[in-house]
Amino acid sequence: MSGLPLQWNLDRTVESAAQTLVGILKAASSDNVQGLALMACEKLGSTLAICDQTMKSVRIHAVDAPSSPTSTFLKAKVGFSKNDCANQLATTQAGLRFLALATAMITTMDFYAGAQALEQMLRDEQLPAEETPPLPHLRDILATLGARAEQSNFTKSVLQYQRLVKHHLGQSPRHDGGDKALLVSAAPSPEVVARLVKVMRSVQRVGDADITGATIKVGAAAPWVIAFVNWCLGAPPSVYFEHDEDALWEQSAVSSSVNVIILKDDIRRPVEAIIHHQLEDITQLLGEFSGKTLKYMVGIDDYVDWLLDDLGFKRYSDAKFNEAQIRLLHEVLSSAIPQILLTVKCGTFGRLGQTPNPVRWASSLKNAASDFYCSPLPAVDVISKSCRMFLQGCDMDLDFCPDEPNRPVHTLPLVKDHLKSLTETCECKSCCKSMKRSIQDALGEEWCTKESFFRSLSFLITDIFAFSLYGCDSSLKVIKAQSREKNAMGFQRAIWKFLQNGTLANPINPMDLLDWARNLAGHGGTKIGKEGLIMTYKAGQVIYPAIFESFELSRQGYLQLYALKGTLKFNKIPYDTVSSLGFPAPVERRGDPAGFPQHGRMSEPENLLEGFEYSWDVTPLDGKEIHAYMMLREKKGELLFKRDPLILLQSFANTLIMGNCAHNYESKLPYEDLECSPCVPWGDHTKAVASTSKVNAVAVASSKELRFFSLAAIDFTYSKVLRGDA
Repeated sequence: MSGLPLQWNLDRTVESAAQTLVGILKAASSDNVQGLALMACEKLGSTLAICDQTMKSVRIHAVDAPSSPTSTFLKAKVGFSKNDCANQLATTQAGLRFLALATAMITTMDFYAGAQALEQMLRDEQLPAEETPPLPHLRDILATLGARAEQSNFTKSVLQYQRLVKHHLGQSPRHDGGDKALLVSAAPSPEVVARLVKVMRSVQRVGDADITGATIKVGAAAPWVIAFVNWCLGAPPSVYFEHDEDALWEQSAVSSSVNVIILKDDIRRPVEAIIHHQLEDITQLLGEFSGKTLKYMVGIDDYVDWLLDDLGFKRYSDAKFNEAQIRLLHEVLSSAIPQILLTVKCGTFGRLGQTPNPVRWASSLKNAASDFYCSPLPAVDVISKSCRMFLQGCDMDLDFCPDEPNRPVHTLPLVKDHLKSLTETCECKSCCKSMKRSIQDALGEEWCTKESFFRSLSFLITDIFAFSLYGCDSSLKVIKAQSREKNAMGFQRAIWKFLQNGTLANPINPMDLLDWARNLAGHGGTKIGKEGLIMTYKAGQVIYPAIFESFELSRQGYLQLYALKGTLKFNKIPYDTVSSLGFPAPVERRGDPAGFPQHGRMSEPENLLEGFEYSWDVTPLDGKEIHAYMMLREKKGELLFKRDPLILLQSFANTLIMGNCAHNYESKLPYEDLECSPCVPWGDHTKAVASTSKVNAVAVASSKELRFFSLAAIDFTYSKVLRGDA
C-alpha cells in the first residue's frame, strides 16, 4: 500500500493546484454539484487507508468504463461523460482513494446514509466551517458518482463473505432464524462506517509503529465489515466466532494485523474495535448497526451462484449434492420449459414462446393462427443460453425436445424421487398424514417442503425467462434479492401452478414478465402512480424495450429489453424515468379529421395516412421525469394524435403477424371487397370487432412507424393482423 500522509496534503505546486482547481470546477459544473464539496471529498481521500489493488480496480471498472454516450430513440443520451466528477477525482491518488470509499458506500447504502458517514469523517478532520460542505451537497456528490460506482466489484466481495458466514453459521450451534438473517444481511450504520474508516487509518498510518493491529467485534453486518477491511487493506482479516479459538479463515500477510470476531450471543451489540498498541489496548465503540438490510447489485454469475444456494439447489462446498441438483434441474428445465412456451397462453392468439421443432408439439396447437402468433420471449436458442447460464456450466444437452413432450413435471424420474425424499422429512400435516406420522404437532400446509420446491422452481424459471429478455447479456447487473414487487408476481404464480398441475386455464399477462425483468435488474420501485414506464435509470443502468428503438416486425421477442450502462440525459440534464399517462393518451385536435372515409369498399391499395408524419412527443418535467408519447401529425394541417407506446407491447398478445402478400403490391382486385373497409387508426372499430366477417384495413405504405402507431392507437384487446407490406 502506498503511504498515507499524516495531515491534509498541502504541498502541491501553485501550478498543479490551479490545474486541479480548474478541473474540479469543470467537473462540478458538468455534474451539477458544488465545487467546494468535491474539493473537500478529494482532501478527505488523502487521509484514507485504501490499498493500491483497490484503487487499480476502481480505475478499471468505474473510471475507465466506456464513456461514449449512446443516442436513443428519444434523442436522449445514455452513457458516461468524459469530464465528470469521477474522471476528475481519478486524476489524483487522493481522489482515487475517495472514489474507492464512495464506491463501497454507494453500492450498499442509500445516498443519504453515505452522506451522513462522509459528514462525520469530515467533522473528525476538523475542517474550518467554511470548508465543510452541508449534508445535501455530500449526498449530491455520491449521487453523481452512483452510475460509475455500480460498475465496481465491491459487492462481489460482500456477497462472498455473506455466503461464507452463512455457511459457518449453519455448522455452529443453532441461531434463531431472525438473528442469523440479521447477522448475515444487515447493513452498517453511517456512524459505524465513519469510525471504521478511522480504525483502518490507524492500523495503516505510516510512522505509527506503536500500533500493532486491531480487533473488531461485530454481530449484525459482519460480512460487510469483513468485506470493507478487505477493500481497504487488500487482504481479508482473520475471522473468528465469539468464544471459538479456531479461525474461520486466516489472514493473509499484510503490514498490520486485523482480526474480526463475530458475536454469537448478542449480535445486536454495538460494533467495537480494540486498537492494539505495544504497551496497551484501547477500546472504541464504533456504533450500532443501521437496522436496514443490505440490498445491492451483483453480476449475473454471482447472482446465479447465490440464488441456487438460497433456493436450496446448491450447498457451499458440497460437490456431490450440487451435481445431483444440477441433474435434477436439467431434467425439469428440459421438459417444463418447452411445455410452458407452447401451452401457456398470452391473450387471444399469443403463446409465451416457440420451440425449434413445432411439429412434435402439433397437438398443442390446433388452430390456423398457430403459425402466426407473437411471443414475448425471444428465440429458443436465447432461452437455452439463459438456462445454461443458470445451470452454471452444465455440459448436458439442452435441446427442449424431450421424448415425452407433455409429461407432467412431478412424474419425471428424478423429480419423483426428490419429492418422495421431501415427503419423508416434511413436517406439514399433509406430508405427515401421507407418511402415517403423527400430525399433532405438524405445521400448516404453507410450510410444506414440496410446495417450497415448486415455488423455487417457478422462481428460477421466471428468472431464466426474464434474463433471456436481456439477450443473456453477461454484463447485466442484477439485484441480490428474491423480493419482487407485487405487480410482478402474477407471472411467477402462474408458472408455479403450471408446474404443479401441468395446465394453466387462464392466459397470463406478459407485462407481468416485463415487470419481473425490471425488478431483476434492480428497477423495481420506480413506478409512478398509474403511469406506464417506458425507460428507467437506476443503479448505473438504463432499461427500455428494444422494439421502440427499431420498430422491427418479428413474431418472437417483442418484450426484448436493452440494458445500457451509464446515466440517462436529455438536453444534458439527468433523468430517472420516461413514462406515459396511460391509455388512452390525450388526443389533441386543432381541426376536423375531414376526408377520411368511415365506411366503404376496397378494390385497390388506399393509403389514408399519406399526409401524416410520425414522431415522438417528449416533455421534460420536474422530479427527473420525462413524459413521452407516440405522435402522428398532419403535415399540412393541425390534426394531431398521441398514444401510449406501452399499448403497443400489450397489443401483440392479440395480434397475428403475416408475411408479405402473394400478389403484386400495387395490383387491383377484380372486384370490390364487400367486407373490407379502409380506415384510420383512430376510427371506430367496434363493428368490425363484433363481426365475424367484416375487416377494417389500415394501410401504412410499408412505414414501420405508422404500422406500430396504428397498433398502439387501436384498443389493445381487439384482434389484429399485421402484414409485412401493408
